[in-house]
Amino acid sequence: MSATPPDPADAASRLSLWGALAVALMAFLLRVTHLRSLEQSPLFDAFIGDAWRYHTWAQEIAAGDWLGSGVFYQAPLYPYFLATLYTTVGDDLWTIRLVQALLGAAACGLLALAAARFFRSRWIGIVAGGILALYAPAIFHDALVQKSVLDTFLLCLLLYLCSRTLDRPRVGLCLAAGLALGAMVLSRENALLIGVALVAWLLLRPSQPLRRRAAAAGAVALGAALLLGPVALRNAWVGGEFHLTSSQFGHNLYIGNHPGADGTYQPLVWGRGDSEWADGRALAEKALGRTLGPAEISAYWTDRSLDTIRDHPLDWLGLLARKFTLLWNATEIIDTEDQYTHARYSPILAATGAILHFGVLAPLALLGVIVSWPRRRDLWLLYAMFGAYAATLMLFFVLARYRLPLVPLLAPFAAAALASGPGWIRGEFRTRPRKLAVVTVAVIGLALFANGPHIDRVGMQATNLYNLAVAQRRAGDPRAAIESLERAVAIVPVYAEAHLALANLLRGEGDFEAALAQHALAVRFAPHVAATHHAAGLAFSESARFREANEAFDRAVALDPAFSEAHYYNALARLRRARNDEARASMVQAIALEPGLRERLRYGAWLLATAPGPSAPGDAARALHLAQWAVRIGGVDDAESLSTLSAAFARNGRFDPAVSAAKRALALARAGVQPIEVAVMQNRLRILEAGQRLER
Repeated sequence: MSATPPDPADAASRLSLWGALAVALMAFLLRVTHLRSLEQSPLFDAFIGDAWRYHTWAQEIAAGDWLGSGVFYQAPLYPYFLATLYTTVGDDLWTIRLVQALLGAAACGLLALAAARFFRSRWIGIVAGGILALYAPAIFHDALVQKSVLDTFLLCLLLYLCSRTLDRPRVGLCLAAGLALGAMVLSRENALLIGVALVAWLLLRPSQPLRRRAAAAGAVALGAALLLGPVALRNAWVGGEFHLTSSQFGHNLYIGNHPGADGTYQPLVWGRGDSEWADGRALAEKALGRTLGPAEISAYWTDRSLDTIRDHPLDWLGLLARKFTLLWNATEIIDTEDQYTHARYSPILAATGAILHFGVLAPLALLGVIVSWPRRRDLWLLYAMFGAYAATLMLFFVLARYRLPLVPLLAPFAAAALASGPGWIRGEFRTRPRKLAVVTVAVIGLALFANGPHIDRVGMQATNLYNLAVAQRRAGDPRAAIESLERAVAIVPVYAEAHLALANLLRGEGDFEAALAQHALAVRFAPHVAATHHAAGLAFSESARFREANEAFDRAVALDPAFSEAHYYNALARLRRARNDEARASMVQAIALEPGLRERLRYGAWLLATAPGPSAPGDAARALHLAQWAVRIGGVDDAESLSTLSAAFARNGRFDPAVSAAKRALALARAGVQPIEVAVMQNRLRILEAGQRLER
């Protein structure tokens, strides 16, 4: 009896699987080689930008704080992923990056399998996976302590699961796809629109019965809900508000659409890109004059964004055109770390970045869309996912790691161009040369457009060095941070933020003259920014040049009248110059702007209570009010606040409570075994017991 012949479909499937495994192995070896090169650089051990937030958050989770506090501001999946690794394999950076290299390699294999099924071609699948394996930005992001590695892996997993439902949408596979989608939304919130495209694709397939289509779409929704639901409930329980994932929508919308936006990330406050949540809350609460919850803060920034769009529609259309240009540009736009800086240490990254980048991928993908157009009924899910996700980038802003999820959607089309393009071109040349000419012009036009000089890569290298310096300073290595900043300003001499950071570090090292020189450069290159003048004032104060300090602080508050800290230090510098009336006015202004700070309350009360000569109208009562407030904040065991309270009582002629407060302050000073403080408190008590008020 003859043997049953092998099924060609099974053979093709096995060949695709072996090809996908080969692709994954190649991807893993490339990523490990890149890591070995990067290990010798100062970038390898530094937690830069969001990496530091994720690392500290993961440490808190690993220490047992699994629920955390408040509504999630950032997408939570990656910190929990890191925390899981910290509790199982430890927090060694080599191990973490190696695990991520495995995920990145798995993503390449999954994409190979998915593309083979979508395009019904094992070779297109293998080439698509190979493109992702060799794609420099993917290699770069897989090595970072950033969530991009999860974005790529989860999207490729989702594409693979979707490809398995091409012929028949099975409920189990659709449920798994929903879980992958939910996980991706917990990593990249705007991936929710990819889910909308997926559900539409499942519902609008006329080849399937309506009941089966509805069941498939429902399974996807259920899978996503199984992951998103607990996070939303956690936000409601812990944070008191219902948020599907996080509460940063309004902040990001404003960053991408405020007056002066350029399509990339810009912090809400100049020079404070690492304080977005705190600054967003402070600015919103100051504007509305009350304490706000996360939803109210997000709504405030959303309203600001919509007001800008409505009031300046033509400017906003121009901004959209700018974002469109950035979306298709070959350059990978920096967020906190720069691919091109990393490539200086990694030959693999340098080589792949020169050969395969977005400026190559995009025109190839366009040709692939045209070549594969006869299969558009099977492929329109990829079109829809690409369009939905690209629209979110246009709505917010464009960065390299935000654009990366588009690559697994473009790579299969680029693979189709490479695998099928030559035969298609020969056929069109013989039968439809005019169409071929139009296609050629379109592809070349996109290539020229994508590779245009739209982005300053030199400036991005300086930004990477600045962010590295922040991480080095945080890690307790100010000398390394100074060296990084010196390199940054050597590359971009007009980099005001770097000059300012360098000045602050030099002040900390005691090199005041060098610090003042850097402050002068910061002021020169950013004269419109109050923070540069304020920092210069601090440097002058520490050098005992109080007149120049007051001039700098005056310029700061002239630019930003609500700059409470500048008012406060202006008062202290004026006090050192015996400019008591001016000092009093500045201190009162500082406290009015930010009344909750105990030190400012105490100094303000002391300034008013101990001023020589007669009190200005209302000063005595104001001194007592501020001193009592400082005691309420500091508690009855705060000797300094109690001593200030005694001076304020005396200024108001109330010597009995003044003596009582002074005795309590003295007892606390004695309990603290502080001889100098005890002597000061004893002298103040003697003056008060004699019925005299305290004076400076």
